[in-house]
Order: sequence, then structure tokens, then C-alpha cells
Amino acid sequence: MSSAIGVVDQIEAEFYGALGERVRQIRRKRNLSQETLAQHLGLARSSVANLESGRQHPPIYVLTLLAQALDVSEADLLPSRRERPFLDTDRLEQRLQELDEHQQHMIRSTARAAGFSLSDA
Repeated sequence: MSSAIGVVDQIEAEFYGALGERVRQIRRKRNLSQETLAQHLGLARSSVANLESGRQHPPIYVLTLLAQALDVSEADLLPSRRERPFLDTDRLEQRLQELDEHQQHMIRSTARAAGFSLSDA
């Protein structure tokens, strides 16, 4: 089971890293400091720094607040296709082959529930 958790943890880490970089890019484009953005959000500057580095995983409501503070849609905060290597299905399929059948089924079922399709190889 730990191999499946490792795959999910890696995908999650890559997602939040890409999300944080996207927030940083938009913040800089808007000429906002981390301190100013933090004040708009009611957070500490260190929280914004941790979010931008991928160390902090914001809940959905914080994404909504971020979008409002940066004057973008929530979708604009999400990494672009180019910024999402963690959603490379070929790479995911290779990683899935490292797992046992039960773990593969668990990951594929979770992906389907999230609206993401992986083959049932």
C-alpha cells in the first residue's frame, strides 16, 4: 500500500508546486508583494511564501480568496497543461505498473471519481 501512497504523494506535491508557481507568476504580474497579498487574504506573509513554494496546501476557499485578490478566476490559478507534468498519463501508467493489482484498481477508481481517465490495462 505504501507504493500507492507514494505515487499519490508525489502527484500531490507536484500539483501544489505548480499551483504555487502559478500564484507567484500572477502575483508578480500584478506587482503585488507577498506581504500585500497576505494582507488581502488575512494571512501571514509566510503562508503566502509557503503556498508559492508548494509547502502549504490551501483549501478551496483560500483559492477563491486568492482569485479575488489577484483579480482572476479560480481556473486561472490552476496550472496550465504545460505546467502539469503530474497529469502525464503515460508517466502515470508507468508508475501504476509498479503497483499491485489492488493498488492499481484503487488509484484508477479514485481518478475516475475525480473525472480523470486512466486505461484499465
